[in-house]
Amino acid sequence: MSTHSVTASQQTPATDEMRFTPQMYMDYHMRRLGIQIEDIGVSPTVIVTWFTRERESLTRMVNGETLPNAPFRNVVSGHFHSVPVTVVQCPIGAPGTISHMEELIVCGAKRFIGIGAAGSLQPENPIGSLLIADECVCEEGTSRHYVSTETLVRAHEKLAEELAKCAETLGFPIAVGRQWTMDAIYRESVADIDRHRKTGVLGVDMETSAMYALGQVRAVEVANVLAVSDELWREWNPAFGSERLDTALERACAIALAAVCS
Repeated sequence: MSTHSVTASQQTPATDEMRFTPQMYMDYHMRRLGIQIEDIGVSPTVIVTWFTRERESLTRMVNGETLPNAPFRNVVSGHFHSVPVTVVQCPIGAPGTISHMEELIVCGAKRFIGIGAAGSLQPENPIGSLLIADECVCEEGTSRHYVSTETLVRAHEKLAEELAKCAETLGFPIAVGRQWTMDAIYRESVADIDRHRKTGVLGVDMETSAMYALGQVRAVEVANVLAVSDELWREWNPAFGSERLDTALERACAIALAAVCS
């Protein structure tokens, strides 16, 4: 893995002034409530998930308290072994996830660990396997507003390596490699799956590439741990709600919390 440097030509040019920014929105939000940024209570490290079960489990493990001044719901802050951490459940898909992350960055977030699910493209990573996406092919619609469509976005190198090390320490097998992200879930064609599978792509999800693009442009650390929820290298084989998937997501949570303390 190597840290990817986004050049000016690969991201939204600095000369393009935005009419509406995350800072503007948060300033508006704070004026409405009569609060300061520290009153919101976001920690530098944020664990992002898209699942209620995992958000509730993490909330218990960090003794989390709801943030009533946050600009959206389903966000808590607490501590894990005395280290402050925020847990947020984002909307499924890149647009909602990125808008939440943009606002959290304004509130002081500097490191994001994603806990999500992915469809596996490789037989050696069946349902219940764990993946760390170290780089992503961008085929969702959000990242192109941050980087060029040709850019291969990457996880923060040190954070991804730390997650892999934590998985090894905990005794959880994990595969590290390229991920494919696209947000038209019912347009994952057999041809596209075969094309990505043959180039070694591990899985497909709906958020990771946009998160990595945002991380590169906003200079924050982002890396995701994904549990295989379904198999796509043959006829579709789903396992949503299964014990294998639940166990994998529990392990992903344990890895994320171990990395919080590293």
